[in-house]
Amino acid sequence: MSTNKQALKENALAATAGSWVRESGEGWEAICCDDDQGNAGFIIAEFQGKDAAANRKFVESANPATVLALLDELESAQIYAKDRDEENQDLMLTVGRLRVEREASEAELGNALCELLPSVQYMDPPDGGSVKPLEQVRRMVADYREQIQAAEERFAQLIHIISMHTVELGFGEKPITMAELIIAREGSGSDVLAAIRAVGISVKGE
Repeated sequence: MSTNKQALKENALAATAGSWVRESGEGWEAICCDDDQGNAGFIIAEFQGKDAAANRKFVESANPATVLALLDELESAQIYAKDRDEENQDLMLTVGRLRVEREASEAELGNALCELLPSVQYMDPPDGGSVKPLEQVRRMVADYREQIQAAEERFAQLIHIISMHTVELGFGEKPITMAELIIAREGSGSDVLAAIRAVGISVKGE
C-alpha cells in the first residue's frame, strides 16, 4: 500500500504542535497537549473500550513531531539511495570502459610480443594454440638465459684451460691458429685440445 507522504506531512503540520501526553479517568484514556493552550485546552483524542490504553499509547507515540521526523528521515534515505544508484551506474560504466581498454591493451601487447617470437618454437605441441604470447616470451627468455649461462661456463672453462698452458707467441710471416699454436707447443695429442673439445668448444684451425 502506497502512502501519500505529502498529504501526511501537511496533516502533521496542521495538527496540534508540542508534546502529546496522557490523560485518563475511570474507564477512559485520552491525549492532551502538554501546553495548556495547545488545542485551546481541549482533549486531542479520547479512547474507550478494552483497547483504550493500547490505542492511546500508539496515538501518543505517533504525534505530529514524530511523524514529521520520520518523513524527514525517509526523504533523506531516498535521496541517499538515488545518489548511490547514480554512483553505481557511473561505476559500472567506468568498469565496462576499463575492461574494453584492458582487452584492447592485451591484444596490442600480444601482437607486439608475437613479433618477438621465432615462429612456433615456444608453443605447446602439436598446434601451439594453448599458449599465450606472454608465456611464450617467458619461455624464450628462460631458454636464452640457459644458453647464455652455458656459453659463459664454456668460456670460463676455456680461459682456465688456456691460463694453465702458457704459450709464447712469435711474429712470423704467417699467422698461426690456436690449434696450430697448441699442437706446436704440446703436440697433436695435447691435453689442452682434449679439454677444450670436452667442454663443447671447437678450436679453429683443426
